[in-house]
Amino acid sequence: SSRVILNSLAKLKQLDKIEEFLKNKAVIRVLPKQEGLAYISYVHLHNSNTKQVIADFTANKNSMTKPIHPAIIFNAAESYFRQASYSKSIRLFDEFISQYSFLSKSGEARLRIALSYDLNGGDPKKILKLYKDAINKSSTLDTRYEAKLRYVGFRACRKRELDDSCLLYTSPSPRDGLL
Repeated sequence: SSRVILNSLAKLKQLDKIEEFLKNKAVIRVLPKQEGLAYISYVHLHNSNTKQVIADFTANKNSMTKPIHPAIIFNAAESYFRQASYSKSIRLFDEFISQYSFLSKSGEARLRIALSYDLNGGDPKKILKLYKDAINKSSTLDTRYEAKLRYVGFRACRKRELDDSCLLYTSPSPRDGLL
């Protein structure tokens, strides 16, 4: 019953109530600490509080028993990704896939790994292979679709040299005569 309550509070994004609920002595006795941390990290990530997710993960990772809860690993990896710490996110996403490849989020983890290599300017052949893996091994339609778009976009961009016509301007340039 405590899992149902936590799940409901997480869907409502009520972090204060989750933390209050997890301090209850009866809940502490029956609910593993990692599960409570997983719910808290989910809400922090949803609220774009990536620094807190990483701080909680870093503070608790040495005291966690293996296997670490999949939501904790995934949320920490996603937080590192959102903060552009791609090498750390790749390492955690790899750990997530190696332990939890049967979960539907593993396809999203594969896509994030490919995108991390892409954003870091990695080897184009390896990036294409990673995008193909994300397409072929994803169980969700949205992830496969995004991986296909990124794969096609990556291939199209690498076939020609980038010049000024390929760049997206977010502000008017002097040559537009708007300044």
